[in-house]
Amino acid sequence: ALDWLKEAADAGLADAQYELASILISDIGEALRYLQMAAENGHLFAASDFGIAISWGLNGGNPATGLKWVQHSAALGDVDAAAFLSVYYLLNGENFDSETGLNWLAKASDLGDSFSSRVLGDLYLSGDLVEQSESKALTLFELAVEQGDDSATVSADLVCTFSNDPTIQERCDLRLD
Repeated sequence: ALDWLKEAADAGLADAQYELASILISDIGEALRYLQMAAENGHLFAASDFGIAISWGLNGGNPATGLKWVQHSAALGDVDAAAFLSVYYLLNGENFDSETGLNWLAKASDLGDSFSSRVLGDLYLSGDLVEQSESKALTLFELAVEQGDDSATVSADLVCTFSNDPTIQERCDLRLD
């Protein structure tokens, strides 16, 4: 089966290249070769995985080239790539860029990542890196709940409990109905 998979990968089938890269992970050079082939053949997740790997410098990879692959994948809708980029720009002291990081965090939220929605809500609630807004925070916490993060309910409830804004209170009363 491995021979067939290698044959299919060498013939240019992106899915086979991606699967072979996953199998060959113990041989990082060979795994990266197949990930790159799959990425070049349009495999969305391979582009992200390849980009992340070389952005970390694996196998002598070029971080700038890696980021381009991850950005490409995120721009095409890969939520994990968008989330990775938000962390890269917001938490990587050497490459800290709040505007870019927040843009990728919002993109990951828009793509359905509940954790990104909740983190963005936390930022709006605290006013860290963005202008403080209880309304935006509440909206993002509610979105996170819709996206499957039940713990964001606690955050939304806290906004409802402690906000003095009548508009927020009105929204919260509607939530209870």
